Amino acid sequence: MNVRHLLALLVCMATTSLMAFGDNCCGPCLPHTWYFLPKLGAAPGFFANRGYEMRVVPRSGISCPTSTIDTPCDEILSSPQDILQQNSCRLFTFSEGFTNRVLHVGGEIGWYATDCCAYFIDLIYNRAGGDCLNQHTSNFRAIDGCQQDNGCFSGSELTSTDFIINLSSYHAFGAYIGNRYFFDRILCDRLSFWLGGKVGLMHRNNVCATSELPAIELPEEIGGGTLPAVTVSNTVICSSNALSGGLQLGLDICINECWSILVGAEVVATSPFKVNRNIPFAFRTPVDSMASAQDLAQPTNIIAPSTGTFIQFPIWIGASWQWDWCCKQLCVA
Repeated sequence: MNVRHLLALLVCMATTSLMAFGDNCCGPCLPHTWYFLPKLGAAPGFFANRGYEMRVVPRSGISCPTSTIDTPCDEILSSPQDILQQNSCRLFTFSEGFTNRVLHVGGEIGWYATDCCAYFIDLIYNRAGGDCLNQHTSNFRAIDGCQQDNGCFSGSELTSTDFIINLSSYHAFGAYIGNRYFFDRILCDRLSFWLGGKVGLMHRNNVCATSELPAIELPEEIGGGTLPAVTVSNTVICSSNALSGGLQLGLDICINECWSILVGAEVVATSPFKVNRNIPFAFRTPVDSMASAQDLAQPTNIIAPSTGTFIQFPIWIGASWQWDWCCKQLCVA
């Protein structure tokens, strides 16, 4: 979410506020009273623009199967720019990396400025369990000076690797300010539709990834031996505060003079996750203790891409309690 989008959202909220002070306003709210709204729901989402992650592998440690004599890649890739990289693993989707049934818990404290306009502070908590990813990577020769997408690789596949990633849970905390416009009640003064908007900040906790790297047989050309399987853990999403905002619509269902049920649906855009762009791997020691092979035939690091804007669709239900010492004019009993 960038500054231009934020300004557009603020203009929309200001327009909604002006509507509330028109002469024809005759909404369901009791002016100059406070309300409290706890709510519970789900907030599925997706990354708007997933990039490609690249696993960097030393060229001297890979045997090239495209060669008739199985020549080590060090002899085929003569240029220093010919580092082996792969992009067969596009960044996982949010639903692949986490259970997309994102728990959405929140609460609002608001003020009814008129009989159809409310201003509020919205506090929310989102949680999703980490998932297990089975990934297949392929190594290609990278063209000099160009190592970013499919068009930057030449020749056929040199090697491939299957590996597993286990992600930790996703936790996020949001704080927003917003306003909501209520339309006239219908159906015996029981129902009222509403529109709203909000802007604020979203705080995300670290997300770690545990990778299970398989054992690798080293080519005889570099001395043979085996690098054993190893499990490594790294932070892939760093703790950060991100600009966030969204639009809302919903339904207000009158219960009595002080209580209403609110059902809401939102579209919320949040700035991209702060990704750990360069994730290093610990080197593995071969079983035959060959010191010359300690830095061969294994990824040295992952170059991680951006997630793009995170788009969520919270759907929730809550019970609104309006407190006023008289509390008689909110709803028609």
